[in-house]
Amino acid sequence: MSIKRVKQRVLHQLKSKDSNRDNDRVLLANIWYGELVDMNINPQELSAKGFLKLLAEDKLSNPVSLWRCRQLLQEQNEELRGKSYKGRKAKEPKIRDEVKDKSWQHADMDALIEQAYGMD
Repeated sequence: MSIKRVKQRVLHQLKSKDSNRDNDRVLLANIWYGELVDMNINPQELSAKGFLKLLAEDKLSNPVSLWRCRQLLQEQNEELRGKSYKGRKAKEPKIRDEVKDKSWQHADMDALIEQAYGMD
């Protein structure tokens, strides 16, 4: 799908439902639902295996492209921002510092997983 078409779909979803502004999974689901309908596929009758096959065959929009497009549109258009936009932006510097911190690369992977998921 062309970049222009992706932008149109994301813009339409951001304008049509507030829930699409704060939750990328909801946004993806709504866009993919529309794409399935456009392909004359009934989403209610499509199996998970059939859906995954369409996704793997690149017949549905790339989730990363949709996510990046949403980010750009919300950055450029204040009225498209959701309730959590300011909170995410406030956390951005801390997250950037964590990504730049290379000490995690040498950490014990099991310990990182336990820390991330609260497993003991």
